[in-house]
Amino acid sequence: MRLTLLLLLLSIIGISACNSNETKNQQTSPATSSPASDPATRLNDFYSAYIAEKAKAAEDTGRISGLFREYCTDSFTRHLDRVYAHGELEADPIIDAQDFDQSWIKTLTVQKNGGDGYQVCYVDTYDNQKHCLDVHVVNENGKWKINSVVSSM
Repeated sequence: MRLTLLLLLLSIIGISACNSNETKNQQTSPATSSPASDPATRLNDFYSAYIAEKAKAAEDTGRISGLFREYCTDSFTRHLDRVYAHGELEADPIIDAQDFDQSWIKTLTVQKNGGDGYQVCYVDTYDNQKHCLDVHVVNENGKWKINSVVSSM
């Protein structure tokens, strides 16, 4: 069931990514950080919004697509589309987990990890362990965007 939902989500994201050139000139909503924000702030904003949305009983796939358009490069979104299309995932690649919990937002940390890399960590209340991801960002049209995510556990 989760795999089916993930495939549906990525299909929607794929369609949205195709339209991303049309939306690049639109302003971001007031709830998002400004494009000039530093990468750590953008990553914190993205992960907070992403976790909050995914933790909902009925997530809004349109909102998830919007987050990807705003915070992820087109090439990373296409990569995710391919991965989901092949059904190769056992966990969400953005957070490296199957389930989500709002409490993770309170424990979220973002630290520079050299070059274009940042380490994004949260404490999972299920196992009370710190989970970290290596996230690489690029500046695309004046906005810092996620270009790759790798689990560092």
